[in-house]
Formats: sequence, structure tokens, C-alpha cells
Amino acid sequence: MTDSNDIMSTLFRTKHPNNLLQMYFNNLLVEYDCICAKKDCLPPTIAAKIDELFEAKPLSWFNAYKIEQYLSHCCDEEMLDVDLKRELVAYRKHFAVDAYEHYQSEYETISNNQGGATEKRSLLLRMQSELHAFYMKRAECYEYGLLARVRVSFNFMFALTLFITSLMYTFYYQHIPTSSEMIVLVFTTGYLGASFSLLVGLRSQIAHASVEDLKIIHRPSFIVKRSFIGVGAAITTYFLLQSGFLTNMLAKSLLPELPISDSKPLIDSYLNISKLIIWSFIAGFSEMFVPKLLSGVESRFTSSAK
Repeated sequence: MTDSNDIMSTLFRTKHPNNLLQMYFNNLLVEYDCICAKKDCLPPTIAAKIDELFEAKPLSWFNAYKIEQYLSHCCDEEMLDVDLKRELVAYRKHFAVDAYEHYQSEYETISNNQGGATEKRSLLLRMQSELHAFYMKRAECYEYGLLARVRVSFNFMFALTLFITSLMYTFYYQHIPTSSEMIVLVFTTGYLGASFSLLVGLRSQIAHASVEDLKIIHRPSFIVKRSFIGVGAAITTYFLLQSGFLTNMLAKSLLPELPISDSKPLIDSYLNISKLIIWSFIAGFSEMFVPKLLSGVESRFTSSAK
């Protein structure tokens, strides 16, 4: 059985395996063993630091970068050539063609001019620095994206629970809500619409967002703020419908008859409640829905004042 504390902690931090990082550490360990196989090639102090970084938990790209820097300073020229070719392949995969061609040309120039280990090591260290910056940025994006998915999903489930509770109170008990109870239904429906909007738009947001954007999207404050914007939009729509300002702007069949009273047949009351729910959901879902309605009302006031 999953511990409830683990479920709640996932809302604030993630625990996930990173097979790519594990594979990267394994490759570094193989290179480290090959270097250690050559006698007197690693000072004891450096070897101790590398061992400590390998044993550090959890694994991180930052520690991998430090290990790679230590190994690059300790490997011989033959190993430098192997590392340079490997990093060039990785650079070609992750960066623009122009950047890859620049480093490829520089490596060929050093090799053709029979450059020594110093020039090759300098080139390798520059490439490693840029590649690890990319790896760490990608890991951040994954972490923030996963947090955003978990939190937005939790927010949607919470909104759905509130909506179903208020809906059951209205329909299951065949109860015609009062004005204050209607506000609660509008509140929960707007909250649900905004939460659903966040959920369906999250995939495209994560795909095109930068690290800075993801740092904002994954925050609970951003999710709650967007949800309550939807709540405010739904409540505004409710009062616009109740005031009658939208009567001449839209077809009457689309508008609920407000206020709803128990003097009418129950089926008509439920029909009007259903229309109100749809309006509230759309208001919460679409960020531009209420601003457009308000612009239309403003135009009517302006034309009436002339």
C-alpha cells in the first residue's frame, strides 16, 4: 500500500528513475576504471574525490560533470581522442549544425597540425561544459514538467470532487437552489472549467515552454491563481446573465432564465440549471470568453449613452 505521505510529497517533489543519467555514470565508471588500470596516472587525492562523487546519492548531472572534468585532466592523449569523438557525436545530436561544424573543424585543425594533449584537452573541456549545461537544463525541464502534471492533475481532481458534490446536492435531492446556493454551483463549475483548461493545455505548454516558463507553470500559486480567475469569470457571467445585459446580444434559447424558482415545472428548472452550468464552465475554461462578453456590454452602454 502506498504511504499517503509519499503521495502528498509528490505534489512538491518528484521521485523518478533517470536511466540516461545512470547510463552516463556507468560510462564514466568504465573510463575511470581504464584510467586507474594504468599505474600512477591518478593522484590519490583526485581518486578519492572521484570515488566520493560516484558514491554520492542521488545521482546528479552536476556530479557527473565534476567527474568528467577530473577524468579529462587525468587521461592521456589517446583517451582524449576517444572522448573528443564521443562528445562530437553528442554535440551533433543536441546542438545546431553550425555549432557542431565549428568544433569539428577545430578538432580537425588540431589533429592535422599534430596538436598535443593541451589543445585537445582544452577543446574537450569546452564541449563538456556546454553539453552538461544542456543535460542539466533538460533534467530541470523534465522535473518541472513532471511536477506540473502531478499538481495540475491533483487540482483537476479536487475541482471535480467539489463540482460533483454541489451537483449531487442540487439534482440528487431534487432541490431548487437558492441564490446563495446557485453561487456555490457557479463557483465549483467555473473552478472545474479552469482546471480542465489547465489540464488539456498542459501538454502543449510543456512541449514549447522554456525552463523559466516551467518554473512558473509548476508552482501551486500559478495553478491556484489560474483556477480562481476561472471562478471569477464564472461568477461574472452569472451576474451578467441574471442582469439581462446579454438578452439582446445572444439567442434567447441559449440563455438560462434567472432567477430559477420552484414555481415552474421541475424539468424547466433543471434545464435552466444545466444551461447555467454550461455557461459557467465555458467562462472558467476560456480566458477570453468573459472579456469578450464585457466588451460587448461596454459597446452597448457606449452606444446607448450617445
